[in-house]
Amino acid sequence: MTLYPRFVEVFAELTRQFPEVDLVLVDAETHSLAVENDTQGADIMIAPGGLSPTRGTNVQTVDTIEWCFLASPHHPLSKLRGEITTEDLEQYPQILSLEGKVATSELIESLRYSPKLIRYENHYQLQDMLLQGIGYVAYPTKLAQPFIDHGLVTKLNVGRYDGSLVWPVDLSWRSGLGTAGTWFIEQILDQED
Repeated sequence: MTLYPRFVEVFAELTRQFPEVDLVLVDAETHSLAVENDTQGADIMIAPGGLSPTRGTNVQTVDTIEWCFLASPHHPLSKLRGEITTEDLEQYPQILSLEGKVATSELIESLRYSPKLIRYENHYQLQDMLLQGIGYVAYPTKLAQPFIDHGLVTKLNVGRYDGSLVWPVDLSWRSGLGTAGTWFIEQILDQED
């Protein structure tokens, strides 16, 4: 799930508007979208787009992920002056997700800039390795900003790659949602207008 602050605000309002609803957040890497009357899977998913839509579901692009490159302030890449080149990135380990349902091999490969990889499964593993200076990472800019603002990480100057790595974020939902689910979808889609 792509937990941008604007989506979290709608989750918070959902719990106020529908206090009887149990909100269960799951990882899109381990859960799929429920189809039709299927009781297994998520009713609503917010995740990187461009994946093949599931029959019997609805999909709308609601945002984008702009990627930036981050390293801890004491990582050698953070100390380089000027534009960081592809050759610079290739010298150091890159922290990269394992494959999953959303993080397909194609998506992961599109973010790979180093032959030296450190693979992770959980976000806390990524965060620990990044903050310890073990490697650098491509990370969503909107989610990176608080870490940058607090000086925990440095946004690397990758010149021509800055602002060029952009993916769609899709809102997907199964048909036949209840009142709360329909309200949630409408709130997210109304933010786009």
